[in-house]
Amino acid sequence: MIGIITAVVLSHPPIPPYTPHLNLPRWVNIAGEISNCDPTFLFSVAWVESRHSHKAIGDKGLARGLWQMHKSACPLRPCKNWMLHDKLISSVAAGLHWRRLIKRYGRTRAAVIYNCGPSRCGKMKHTRTTRKYFKRFEFYELGDPPK
Repeated sequence: MIGIITAVVLSHPPIPPYTPHLNLPRWVNIAGEISNCDPTFLFSVAWVESRHSHKAIGDKGLARGLWQMHKSACPLRPCKNWMLHDKLISSVAAGLHWRRLIKRYGRTRAAVIYNCGPSRCGKMKHTRTTRKYFKRFEFYELGDPPK
């Protein structure tokens, strides 16, 4: 019983569904509409992953762009590096990827799978990075600074 309560307390909430936000950039609303995710949440993900820089390169050169997506995770075929650095194209790809993850893993686990993949983090309830996604989301929604 204590294990169940601990798991519920430690895991983060599900990803909220899509509602348009006119005060956010066009690229994040596109991703939100495609994936049926709240654009503010996706804006938070992009901030944590790349600080909203479409030029970002991470994960030893494998993760690229706003969403820090690997070419292997990109649903667009063929996926080229320049596509992951383009704000609109990468946002469409991220929206499709989030939609696929939510459909397959559910709104609660999709953020963990997005962050580190199903083989590495398939059984985890959260990671340090996914907690940052939700802290940043709270900051944008409520105005509370992330800790």
